[in-house]
Formats: sequence, structure tokens, C-alpha cells
Amino acid sequence: MNNHNINVFISVDELAEFAVSLLINKIAETSEGEFVTLALSGGSTPRQIFDYISSNDRGRINWGKVKFFFV
Repeated sequence: MNNHNINVFISVDELAEFAVSLLINKIAETSEGEFVTLALSGGSTPRQIFDYISSNDRGRINWGKVKFFFV
């Protein structure tokens, strides 16, 4: 049986900060030569999250370890 967590956030900023923390942790877990893969949704729904991450990264994310795919 799989254990899944459901997270509820008060604001989009809180959700986006969680996403940043999750991404930072996943990158830290990757070995040399490996990447974290992100599938980015289009449309207006995730835009606030992407805007938050791009404005508040503050150099915390090693973007060289991330591969993006648009879905």
C-alpha cells in the first residue's frame, strides 16, 4: 500500500514556498550527473506559482540540475 500525503495551503505563496523547498531537497538528493525532472503545466492556474518561484529563488535552486518538460 502506498502512503500519500495531502497538503493544504492557505495561500498561493505558501504553496509556492513548499514547492521551492521540495525542489531544493530533491536536487540535494540527486547524484552527480543526475537531474530532477519537472513537468510544467500551461495555462493561468500555475502562473502564480511560477511567478513566485522566479521572483523568490534567491539563488537557492541549482537550475543546472533541473530538466523541464511542458505538458
